[in-house]
Amino acid sequence: MALKSIRREEESKFIIKRIETEEERNQLTKIFREAGMKRVKLEPSEKCIEFVAVEKETKKIIGGSVSILENHKNAEILTAVSFLHRRRGVGSALLRETESELKKLGVETATILPLSQGAYEFLKKHGYHYTGDVEQRIAGFVVAYMEKHLQNTPNPK
Repeated sequence: MALKSIRREEESKFIIKRIETEEERNQLTKIFREAGMKRVKLEPSEKCIEFVAVEKETKKIIGGSVSILENHKNAEILTAVSFLHRRRGVGSALLRETESELKKLGVETATILPLSQGAYEFLKKHGYHYTGDVEQRIAGFVVAYMEKHLQNTPNPK
């Protein structure tokens, strides 16, 4: 079976939707902490756009994305997928939905901080690149924000 067929099959096992309840927000907070974002406390805000990935069969939250609108031009994205559900298209679907919503709002640039080499590779595959100083390293991994231009503006080289 081709990789694209497998992806479509995996993506049919979950849905992406906006957070509707405090329980969903609490479940996503646990996934963020599992992924190493220990200090994240999710709270509803007009400056946040929140999505969760829900496994269709179990109705369990398996990942999520929170965009913090810094201003009308920039947003910071926090995203995580449960370890058991990685490499199944969940993160890609969350990122596509998040970026689509940000584009509709006219946000020009999205930034995200990868916390691992795998996250860096994932973001690079989705068009993100390092911005600013990339000298800080933890265990050989560069810790620096990555960004992506969302509107039809030329990417800096």
